[in-house]
Amino acid sequence: MLSYNRPTTDDPVKAKWGTNRTGIYPRRTGTYIKIVSMSNTQLKLLKLFESWFGGSIATVKMPENTNQKQLYVWRLTSAHEIKHFVESIKPYLFLKRRHAEIFLEFYETVQERFKVKPITPEVRELRLKLYRELKTLNRRGRAAAETER
Repeated sequence: MLSYNRPTTDDPVKAKWGTNRTGIYPRRTGTYIKIVSMSNTQLKLLKLFESWFGGSIATVKMPENTNQKQLYVWRLTSAHEIKHFVESIKPYLFLKRRHAEIFLEFYETVQERFKVKPITPEVRELRLKLYRELKTLNRRGRAAAETER
């Protein structure tokens, strides 16, 4: 298992599906990092998700002077694994269905590993559009609630 520090509140785009987190994180190079993760104190549950969908499990470093249970994080970073996971849970989503659709649209722009071709301006623009839409969906506060209506 890997070691993982607790995420900060200023992490970029996140969509919370229960205890899950999903994100598309832009890089300066014009590419994006795609992440799906779930944190839980029950390692057995995360091992079940790892057996179904792949990924890896990390132990979160907890403060020493705390009475909290040990926290673990299951994480997917492979585009193929993320696609499989999102397609599997999409039929059960209601509030976050559009988030899943954005991920799947984004996946369609991702090339297979080792078959790297230059990214066209059209693909770059589509990725930016999807990133911004996900970011808008994840806004918090009163303005965000008014946007969703």
